Amino acid sequence: MDFIDLKNKSIAELKELVAHERGALHDAKAKVASQQLKQVHKIKQLRQTIARIMTLLSVKK
Repeated sequence: MDFIDLKNKSIAELKELVAHERGALHDAKAKVASQQLKQVHKIKQLRQTIARIMTLLSVKK
């Protein structure tokens, strides 16, 4: 997700999105552990997205 798209969202939407992304990260880690996910770079992308969202949340507060 682009930073510009995230910037236009409200605080409530960002909190909902970060919860969703954390769930997706948890699922991805479980799939890697059970060798079901071959695209391990997805974990890095999810972590970066979560960091972007958390940065925006701290700036907006």
